Amino acid sequence: MSQFTIDDGGPQILECHTPLQNVLDKYPIIGRLEQEMFEQLLGTRVRRQETRNSGLYECAFYFDA
Repeated sequence: MSQFTIDDGGPQILECHTPLQNVLDKYPIIGRLEQEMFEQLLGTRVRRQETRNSGLYECAFYFDA
């Protein structure tokens, strides 16, 4: 599930409960490739921030509009 939001820090895409969790755990490079994909699609630099708390996964992509 993904959600697009805009707040004081600018626009962001928030991703929760990824079906690829096992793949991300085994191959961490996929996270970097995902960030590069967003940078190419959006035409701007993107910062990827992954958070895991008590088994819950959340990944935010921050970028300039």
